[in-house]
Amino acid sequence: MAARRSSNRPARSSSGGKMGLKMALLAGAVGLGGALMVGAVAVGKLKSLPVDTEPDKLIHNTYVVAAVLSLVAALVVGGTVFGLGSGLASRITDLTLAVSKMGRGTKAAVRVTGNDELTLLGRTLSALSAEMAGQGEAEDGSAAVDRDPQIRELRDKTLATGAPPGIAGFEIDASLSAGSRGGLDYFDCHADEGRVVLFLIGCGSNSAASVLAARMARDELIRALGTGATVRKAMAHTNRVLHRALPRGVCALATVVEVSGEEAKIYQAGARVPVLLCSAGALEDLTAEGLALGLDSGPVFENGLRPNTVAMAKGMRLVVLNDAANRNEDLVASVQQHSPKHTSAFMNMVLGELEQAAGGDGLREDAVVLTVKRS
Repeated sequence: MAARRSSNRPARSSSGGKMGLKMALLAGAVGLGGALMVGAVAVGKLKSLPVDTEPDKLIHNTYVVAAVLSLVAALVVGGTVFGLGSGLASRITDLTLAVSKMGRGTKAAVRVTGNDELTLLGRTLSALSAEMAGQGEAEDGSAAVDRDPQIRELRDKTLATGAPPGIAGFEIDASLSAGSRGGLDYFDCHADEGRVVLFLIGCGSNSAASVLAARMARDELIRALGTGATVRKAMAHTNRVLHRALPRGVCALATVVEVSGEEAKIYQAGARVPVLLCSAGALEDLTAEGLALGLDSGPVFENGLRPNTVAMAKGMRLVVLNDAANRNEDLVASVQQHSPKHTSAFMNMVLGELEQAAGGDGLREDAVVLTVKRS
């Protein structure tokens, strides 16, 4: 049987335009009421004038009445439109928050009052969120994989043995401190033609399917970057591959930093851990927008992928941490303290203090640190 071809052409809407009809009726009612009010007040005002009123005074009074009533009508219409727009904005904000929670194991509550197009979209998102949360619960019901030595071995095979690739004018390093639980984070560096790309890919949940998604995302991203593709195209390719190959709801989270020239671009796909910007002893959280890899067939992911561009002045450092490292407040403080040092010394101090604080029992979770500094 021949495979069915999918089309990017948008489906024709069967909506009856309930929202448009509602807005049209409301605007028409307000306009009609305003026109009747203006006419009634204007006629009443003109009737109250003496019959022998001078024409100039009559014209002047007419202009005054028209100006005042126009202002009143504008305020009424503006207030009505503002109220309607505020209501729509509130509902759209709810939908945006619901979309941001999808794929994170929780159900998104969306207000579904009314019968217009936003209500239909809210119901659809609620159903999709419940389905994805159910899939996540089913996955979490299986055996946890973060203590499985085979999962660690699968990840460790991807770790580079030598120094990470470099680019003139920048210091780059990446390291892993192994804990008793882990193997769920993949990271790597890629360099070509005056740019370096560092990326960290995590699992959407603690399940074997999510580990497979993270490993696939790492391999596809490296493969796409190796062909000379831009980061955006490489991430879009990776997203399509994961969406085709994995069950619905299974995804990977990615943070990608591209360094080129005197600037860095930060991309995040579903990741919520900020990239740390260290400059002159100050620490700043940097985030970007993007849907997790594998949740969408392509258009929504590509339109929602919005990088954060940072001008890299001399001495500035970017640090990418995995979730476990980011939750360690002492490690974040150590990053801020040692940021001015050379990158090799910086990594030795940060990771040394981390392992020293862990004591003889060692770290509970893997800690991943990637950094790039303009020298």
